[in-house]
Amino acid sequence: IVDAARARLVATGRPPGGRDATAVLVGTDLATLLVDTWTARCFGDGAPPWRDFLAQQVNTGHLPPRADLARAATRWSARVGPDRVVVVLGPARLPRQVGVRRELPARPALAAHATELARHVGPALGLLVTPPRAAQLLTEVLLPRLAPAPGERLVVPVGRMRWLRRQAQRQQRALSAGGYAVLGHPDLLLPRGHPGVAEPSEPSVLDLALRMLLSGPATASEIPGEQR
Repeated sequence: IVDAARARLVATGRPPGGRDATAVLVGTDLATLLVDTWTARCFGDGAPPWRDFLAQQVNTGHLPPRADLARAATRWSARVGPDRVVVVLGPARLPRQVGVRRELPARPALAAHATELARHVGPALGLLVTPPRAAQLLTEVLLPRLAPAPGERLVVPVGRMRWLRRQAQRQQRALSAGGYAVLGHPDLLLPRGHPGVAEPSEPSVLDLALRMLLSGPATASEIPGEQR
Protein backbone atom coordinates (compact mmCIF):
# COMPACT_ATOMS: atom_id res chain seq x y z
CA ILE A 1 0.00 0.00 0.00
CA VAL A 2 2.74 2.47 0.91
CA ASP A 3 5.37 1.84 -1.79
CA ALA A 4 3.90 4.26 -4.34
CA ALA A 5 3.15 6.86 -1.65
CA ARG A 6 6.69 6.62 -0.25
CA ALA A 7 8.20 7.03 -3.72
CA ARG A 8 6.15 10.19 -4.31
CA LEU A 9 7.17 11.63 -0.93
CA VAL A 10 10.85 10.93 -1.63
CA ALA A 11 10.55 12.49 -5.10
CA THR A 12 9.13 15.68 -3.58
CA GLY A 13 11.90 16.00 -1.00
CA ARG A 14 10.21 14.28 1.93
CA PRO A 15 12.25 11.10 2.56
CA PRO A 16 11.39 8.85 5.51
CA GLY A 17 13.35 9.00 8.74
CA GLY A 18 15.00 11.85 10.55
CA ARG A 19 15.26 12.87 14.17
CA ASP A 20 12.12 12.16 16.21
CA ALA A 21 10.38 10.70 13.15
CA THR A 22 7.03 8.99 13.62
CA ALA A 23 6.48 5.43 12.41
CA VAL A 24 3.31 5.47 10.29
CA LEU A 25 1.75 2.05 9.63
CA VAL A 26 -0.95 1.94 6.97
CA GLY A 27 -3.56 -0.78 6.67
CA THR A 28 -6.95 -1.58 5.25
CA ASP A 29 -9.31 -4.55 5.37
CA LEU A 30 -7.49 -7.83 5.94
CA ALA A 31 -8.73 -9.42 2.72
CA THR A 32 -7.01 -6.68 0.72
CA LEU A 33 -3.91 -6.87 2.92
CA LEU A 34 -3.57 -10.61 2.33
CA VAL A 35 -3.81 -10.21 -1.44
CA ASP A 36 -1.30 -7.36 -1.33
CA THR A 37 1.07 -9.41 0.83
CA TRP A 38 1.04 -12.30 -1.64
CA THR A 39 1.44 -9.86 -4.54
CA ALA A 40 4.46 -8.23 -2.88
CA ARG A 41 6.08 -11.65 -2.46
CA CYS A 42 5.43 -12.50 -6.11
CA PHE A 43 7.41 -9.40 -7.06
CA GLY A 44 9.98 -9.95 -4.34
CA ASP A 45 11.45 -13.04 -2.73
CA GLY A 46 8.95 -15.47 -4.26
CA ALA A 47 5.62 -16.93 -3.24
CA PRO A 48 3.79 -20.27 -3.33
CA PRO A 49 0.55 -20.55 -5.32
CA TRP A 50 -2.23 -18.37 -3.93
CA ARG A 51 -4.28 -21.22 -2.45
CA ASP A 52 -1.18 -22.75 -0.84
CA PHE A 53 -0.26 -19.37 0.60
CA LEU A 54 -3.69 -19.03 2.19
CA ALA A 55 -3.56 -22.60 3.52
CA GLN A 56 -0.20 -21.87 5.17
CA GLN A 57 -1.64 -18.89 7.03
CA VAL A 58 -4.66 -20.85 8.23
CA ASN A 59 -2.50 -23.77 9.37
CA THR A 60 -0.15 -21.53 11.35
CA GLY A 61 -3.03 -19.54 12.80
CA HIS A 62 -1.24 -16.26 12.18
CA LEU A 63 -1.22 -13.51 9.60
CA PRO A 64 1.95 -13.05 7.53
CA PRO A 65 4.16 -10.23 8.88
CA ARG A 66 3.28 -7.75 6.10
CA ALA A 67 -0.42 -8.06 6.95
CA ASP A 68 -0.04 -8.12 10.75
CA LEU A 69 -0.46 -4.47 11.76
CA ALA A 70 -0.56 -5.25 15.47
CA ARG A 71 2.76 -7.11 15.36
CA ALA A 72 4.38 -4.32 13.34
CA ALA A 73 3.05 -1.67 15.72
CA THR A 74 4.39 -3.59 18.72
CA ARG A 75 7.80 -3.89 17.09
CA TRP A 76 7.98 -0.18 16.31
CA SER A 77 6.72 0.75 19.76
CA ALA A 78 9.63 -1.16 21.26
CA ARG A 79 12.05 0.75 19.01
CA VAL A 80 10.76 4.33 19.20
CA GLY A 81 8.07 4.32 21.89
CA PRO A 82 4.28 4.14 21.49
CA ASP A 83 3.96 7.94 21.36
CA ARG A 84 5.84 7.91 18.04
CA VAL A 85 3.75 5.20 16.39
CA VAL A 86 0.58 5.92 14.40
CA VAL A 87 -1.59 3.25 12.78
CA VAL A 88 -3.60 4.64 9.87
CA LEU A 89 -6.59 2.54 8.85
CA GLY A 90 -7.48 3.51 5.31
CA PRO A 91 -4.95 4.92 2.81
CA ALA A 92 -7.16 7.99 2.27
CA ARG A 93 -6.06 9.27 5.71
CA LEU A 94 -2.37 9.02 4.88
CA PRO A 95 -1.75 12.39 3.14
CA ARG A 96 -2.88 14.47 6.12
CA GLN A 97 -0.86 12.29 8.50
CA VAL A 98 2.38 12.84 6.56
CA GLY A 99 1.70 16.54 6.02
CA VAL A 100 0.77 16.78 2.34
CA ARG A 101 -2.37 18.21 0.78
CA ARG A 102 -2.46 16.31 -2.48
CA GLU A 103 -3.69 12.76 -2.76
CA LEU A 104 -0.86 10.25 -2.80
CA PRO A 105 -0.70 7.61 -5.56
CA ALA A 106 -2.37 4.30 -4.86
CA ARG A 107 -0.89 0.87 -5.39
CA PRO A 108 -1.29 -0.68 -8.86
CA ALA A 109 -4.52 -2.66 -9.22
CA LEU A 110 -3.11 -5.77 -10.89
CA ALA A 111 -5.21 -8.43 -12.54
CA ALA A 112 -4.95 -11.84 -10.88
CA HIS A 113 -3.28 -13.48 -13.88
CA ALA A 114 -0.75 -10.62 -14.12
CA THR A 115 0.43 -11.24 -10.57
CA GLU A 116 0.57 -14.98 -11.23
CA LEU A 117 2.78 -14.35 -14.27
CA ALA A 118 5.17 -12.37 -12.08
CA ARG A 119 5.24 -15.29 -9.65
CA HIS A 120 6.43 -17.58 -12.45
CA VAL A 121 8.95 -15.08 -13.84
CA GLY A 122 10.63 -14.41 -10.48
CA PRO A 123 12.31 -17.82 -9.93
CA ALA A 124 13.61 -17.95 -13.51
CA LEU A 125 14.98 -14.44 -13.22
CA GLY A 126 16.62 -15.36 -9.93
CA LEU A 127 18.82 -17.85 -11.75
CA LEU A 128 20.26 -15.09 -13.94
CA VAL A 129 20.85 -12.13 -11.62
CA THR A 130 21.36 -11.40 -7.92
CA PRO A 131 18.26 -11.24 -5.66
CA PRO A 132 18.36 -7.42 -5.31
CA ARG A 133 18.67 -7.02 -9.08
CA ALA A 134 15.84 -9.49 -9.67
CA ALA A 135 13.56 -7.58 -7.29
CA GLN A 136 14.45 -4.32 -9.03
CA LEU A 137 13.69 -5.72 -12.49
CA LEU A 138 10.41 -7.24 -11.31
CA THR A 139 9.13 -4.04 -9.69
CA GLU A 140 10.59 -1.41 -11.99
CA VAL A 141 10.38 -3.15 -15.38
CA LEU A 142 7.88 -6.00 -15.25
CA LEU A 143 5.32 -4.39 -12.96
CA PRO A 144 4.72 -1.31 -15.16
CA ARG A 145 4.23 -3.60 -18.16
CA LEU A 146 1.78 -5.84 -16.30
CA ALA A 147 -0.25 -3.07 -14.66
CA PRO A 148 -2.32 -2.16 -17.76
CA ALA A 149 -3.35 -5.80 -18.40
CA PRO A 150 -7.15 -6.01 -18.16
CA GLY A 151 -8.74 -8.58 -15.89
CA GLU A 152 -10.29 -9.13 -12.48
CA ARG A 153 -8.32 -8.75 -9.30
CA LEU A 154 -7.55 -11.61 -6.96
CA VAL A 155 -9.76 -11.98 -3.88
CA VAL A 156 -9.84 -14.17 -0.80
CA PRO A 157 -12.15 -17.18 -1.34
CA VAL A 158 -15.42 -17.11 0.59
CA GLY A 159 -14.41 -20.24 2.49
CA ARG A 160 -11.52 -18.36 4.16
CA MET A 161 -13.56 -15.33 5.24
CA ARG A 162 -14.64 -16.69 8.63
CA TRP A 163 -11.02 -17.37 9.60
CA LEU A 164 -10.00 -13.95 8.34
CA ARG A 165 -12.75 -12.24 10.31
CA ARG A 166 -11.46 -13.86 13.49
CA GLN A 167 -7.97 -12.59 12.66
CA ALA A 168 -9.35 -9.09 12.13
CA GLN A 169 -11.06 -9.17 15.52
CA ARG A 170 -7.76 -10.18 17.15
CA GLN A 171 -6.08 -7.29 15.38
CA GLN A 172 -8.72 -4.90 16.66
CA ARG A 173 -8.21 -5.99 20.26
CA ALA A 174 -4.42 -5.83 20.01
CA LEU A 175 -4.40 -2.40 18.39
CA SER A 176 -6.81 -0.93 20.94
CA ALA A 177 -4.58 -2.15 23.77
CA GLY A 178 -1.29 -1.01 22.26
CA GLY A 179 -1.10 2.51 23.68
CA TYR A 180 -0.43 4.20 20.33
CA ALA A 181 -2.64 6.32 18.10
CA VAL A 182 -5.02 4.53 15.75
CA LEU A 183 -6.65 6.70 13.08
CA GLY A 184 -9.79 5.30 11.50
CA HIS A 185 -12.53 3.01 12.75
CA PRO A 186 -11.32 -0.48 13.78
CA ASP A 187 -14.06 -2.05 11.65
CA LEU A 188 -12.06 -0.99 8.59
CA LEU A 189 -9.92 -4.06 9.31
CA LEU A 190 -12.83 -6.45 8.85
CA PRO A 191 -12.56 -8.37 5.56
CA ARG A 192 -14.96 -7.18 2.91
CA GLY A 193 -16.12 -8.93 -0.19
CA HIS A 194 -14.63 -7.44 -3.36
CA PRO A 195 -15.38 -8.26 -6.99
CA GLY A 196 -12.74 -10.54 -8.42
CA VAL A 197 -11.59 -14.12 -8.85
CA ALA A 198 -10.57 -16.55 -6.13
CA GLU A 199 -7.73 -18.03 -8.18
CA PRO A 200 -5.67 -16.94 -11.20
CA SER A 201 -6.62 -18.48 -14.53
CA GLU A 202 -3.71 -20.44 -16.00
CA PRO A 203 -4.92 -19.96 -19.62
CA SER A 204 -5.04 -16.21 -18.96
CA VAL A 205 -1.50 -16.32 -17.55
CA LEU A 206 -0.23 -18.08 -20.68
CA ASP A 207 -2.11 -15.69 -22.96
CA LEU A 208 -0.61 -12.68 -21.18
CA ALA A 209 2.87 -14.16 -21.31
CA LEU A 210 2.61 -14.73 -25.07
CA ARG A 211 1.25 -11.24 -25.67
CA MET A 212 4.14 -9.73 -23.71
CA LEU A 213 6.67 -11.77 -25.69
CA LEU A 214 5.11 -10.68 -28.96
CA SER A 215 5.17 -7.04 -27.87
CA GLY A 216 8.97 -7.13 -27.81
CA PRO A 217 11.59 -6.67 -25.11
CA ALA A 218 11.90 -3.66 -22.86
CA THR A 219 14.14 -0.91 -24.20
CA ALA A 220 17.39 0.05 -22.50
CA SER A 221 15.78 3.27 -21.24
CA GLU A 222 13.14 1.21 -19.42
CA ILE A 223 15.69 -0.93 -17.57
CA PRO A 224 17.37 0.71 -14.56
CA GLY A 225 21.14 0.38 -14.55
CA GLU A 226 21.41 -0.63 -18.20
CA GLN A 227 24.01 1.00 -20.44
CA ARG A 228 22.40 3.43 -22.82
